[in-house]
Amino acid sequence: MISKKLKRSGGVVAATALLVSAAAVAHAEDIGPGDIRPDETNYQGWHQGDDDGSNSFEVRWDGLHLGYNGKAQIINGLGEHGDTYAPMDRSDLESLITSAEVEIVDGDVWFQVPVFFGGDALESSQGTNFTTLRPADSSSTGSAAYNSNDEWQTSQEISNEYGENATAPLSELLDAIYEEGGDAGAAPLAYGFFASASATVKSITWGGETTTFGLNYPAIDQTGSEVVPVDDIRPDESEYTGWHEGRTNDEPAYEAACEGLLFGVDGVSSQIINGFDEDTAIFIENFEHFAALMMAADVDVADGEVFFQLPLFVGEEFTTLRPADASGPGGVDYDLTDQWISSNDIGAADVTANDSMALGDLLEALVNSDQQIVVIGYGVLAWEAPATVSTVTFDGFETTFEGLDCVPMTPLEPSTPIEDDDAPNDDASNDDDAASPVVREPAYTG
Repeated sequence: MISKKLKRSGGVVAATALLVSAAAVAHAEDIGPGDIRPDETNYQGWHQGDDDGSNSFEVRWDGLHLGYNGKAQIINGLGEHGDTYAPMDRSDLESLITSAEVEIVDGDVWFQVPVFFGGDALESSQGTNFTTLRPADSSSTGSAAYNSNDEWQTSQEISNEYGENATAPLSELLDAIYEEGGDAGAAPLAYGFFASASATVKSITWGGETTTFGLNYPAIDQTGSEVVPVDDIRPDESEYTGWHEGRTNDEPAYEAACEGLLFGVDGVSSQIINGFDEDTAIFIENFEHFAALMMAADVDVADGEVFFQLPLFVGEEFTTLRPADASGPGGVDYDLTDQWISSNDIGAADVTANDSMALGDLLEALVNSDQQIVVIGYGVLAWEAPATVSTVTFDGFETTFEGLDCVPMTPLEPSTPIEDDDAPNDDASNDDDAASPVVREPAYTG
């Protein structure tokens, strides 16, 4: 594989590739906001290569967004301006290209490989030639892979036969490059991708190493645990702090069960919330903090279906976040791609009540509102149907609901059948002891 730290000897960039199988693909690095330079002032490393694309890319929670404000080219330079590149064997370059992969979240993307070939040496001042190879057709949502027989295109002339924007199978273009390259040979300068309209890329694999675009989320450590008897849950919000019923019901719609908390009894909706006070309320620091909290939340549903709930303030506006769909039974956790809703409009964030959207997009909208976000509790909702929850975990703290002290029933051993000495013998060949038939005279003779 190409090392992330380029090996230099006398100013020569070594581009020798150690090719690996797909099963051996390694994670190279995570690229986040600020890790991609906006222009080619420095070529080595991740940068934006199009003259007009400096304001058309951004790393967000779900990947690298590009092309939304005009075309953009995001590439990883393997050397710096003025470097001389060591030639690479044709078979190695072909293998590098055909083993590459781009994971596209949405939009249309072209994989790109800029190449030096020919001249006195593989360096821009030494008369070397340059072209960028790219597939003739873009790739869309999913995992894009490449084949030697695919139609590819040049950005600049390779030879008289293959001029600017010429299209031919990748193998033929490589043949032409190496034929024109002569003694100097050929070598890749970089690899990356291009979009002319809005697109999102999650990762790219090159030389057996995968680079992922996105955000890093801090780990939420386990901070403690508690056991809460169901009988200790308060029936209303007259006192908000601690575990209580968040809905106004005529009678409590929750009770103890063998597995913990049974709520939504008789189909009456019930919302069991652990309210924070001024000292325990969580002030969201940034998107990464918010996302880490949500992805570490967990509910153990023993029966039925529940919604996790997160009541919070965005500035002066109140809302409760919850998944668009109920979950259970089993251990339930959450991902930023899951669909969630806000119970209320949040004007500062341009969020509409009950509009379903990816959790990552929802959190991002709230954070980008520039309002202080304060989480005032968390809990679970059973909507018009009973459900049973054993544990809820949030911010590293696990609550176990103590229900009924049920003793598991031990199944009885099957009884031994009683043998009947008078039972008929099924052996038709042994009828020595068969009873003599009883003969009756007819009682009525006419």
